[in-house]
Amino acid sequence: MWIFDSKTLRFLQVNGAAIRKYGYTRSEFNSMTIKDIRPAEDIDELMDTLAKISANNGAATSIVKHLSKNGRLFYSEVRCSDIVYQGKTERLVISTDITQQIQYTQAIEKQNEQLREIAYLQSHIVRAPLSRILGLVNMLKTSHDKQSETEIIEYLDKSAKELDEVVRAIVNKTESVDLL
Repeated sequence: MWIFDSKTLRFLQVNGAAIRKYGYTRSEFNSMTIKDIRPAEDIDELMDTLAKISANNGAATSIVKHLSKNGRLFYSEVRCSDIVYQGKTERLVISTDITQQIQYTQAIEKQNEQLREIAYLQSHIVRAPLSRILGLVNMLKTSHDKQSETEIIEYLDKSAKELDEVVRAIVNKTESVDLL
């Protein structure tokens, strides 16, 4: 948790958990603004959020990226509200590291995408050579001509090899899926 000046964005007070999490000393925090714990590319977003917070009576919750002193980037759920501190209305922030939850969600999304690809392969790519094989088997059953049978067997062999390649590709994809 910390309290910051809503005009200058300077840290006014930080608790021990923030000092441990971010790696700055209390005096270092006191010489910093909240911009200093955000990646440079996210500062415009921060300023937009602060403008919205002001329009929303000082309260907001968002998920943002924060930086620790050693440069480690992590995701944080930030809850902000107005508070009277030393006689002035300032902003209280409660920040919770949610990096593991974000990474877990991203892993699930990646796994779901891989599973959708496998399902597509199974439902579409496998069907083509399998349908040809089934049709060729029916033709072979009704054939009475040795030359036609030889030709059908060649097509069966070609379609079976194509099906084998597709199945191998599916197996390779399933082996690369990281199950959580």
